[in-house]
Amino acid sequence: MPSRFGKDGFFKRLKPVAVAMALMCASAVPAASAGFLWDCKLSDYARSKGWIASTIGFVDDGSGAVQVVDPLILHYNKVALQGQVLRNDAKRLIVKWTLSGGEKEGGGTYGDFDYRASISKANGKIQLTAKPRQFDSGLRSGGLCTRRTK
Repeated sequence: MPSRFGKDGFFKRLKPVAVAMALMCASAVPAASAGFLWDCKLSDYARSKGWIASTIGFVDDGSGAVQVVDPLILHYNKVALQGQVLRNDAKRLIVKWTLSGGEKEGGGTYGDFDYRASISKANGKIQLTAKPRQFDSGLRSGGLCTRRTK
């Protein structure tokens, strides 16, 4: 884990908060809508140098809007972010969002990180990329998502 998160397990401490936040967002959905949560576990997040969390949630409120929540979002933004849905059909959900305010070791910020997640609805596989705007390439991770209604 990068030193900017300390040695006390930043993600371990924030994981319950992220899950609780995602569930609160999902429970705020009106009863008449078909809202649900994609609860995703990323198996190879360690190679992302701390910019992709081990768990991430996508809250679909049934209206076509998707909220994104993970420990990084809660740390830097304090609340879930509204994702921009690029595709949401029978096969795939693709969402992008931007996280601002990432801190560099030793001070300063990285500026904006652009994220993109693609979830296969057939098997729940997720591919997630994170790219700082000032770079040509980014970080990648993959894992598995479970669709939850409760």
